Amino acid sequence: MIRFVDLGDQLLYGEPHFTWFDTVFDEFVEYGDDQTWDSWDDFEHSFHADDGSGQDLEFDAKMLARLKQLFPKDWPAKNKDRGR
Repeated sequence: MIRFVDLGDQLLYGEPHFTWFDTVFDEFVEYGDDQTWDSWDDFEHSFHADDGSGQDLEFDAKMLARLKQLFPKDWPAKNKDRGR
């Protein structure tokens, strides 16, 4: 199972990031040599740049659609006030 992980601004203050965690393999997911992203567009660019997956295009399309469903529609709006 893949989980969305909100990293908030732990990497860079004021710049929220997220990552994906694979609970089957117990590791963070990597696409295009990246493990964290600051927007869906940033992630999608890495996803398409990762041509070494060995998977077919149909699998990639399904995986991207699945991840899009898991991506919170309001992210990062809910991160604006972290009590600082």
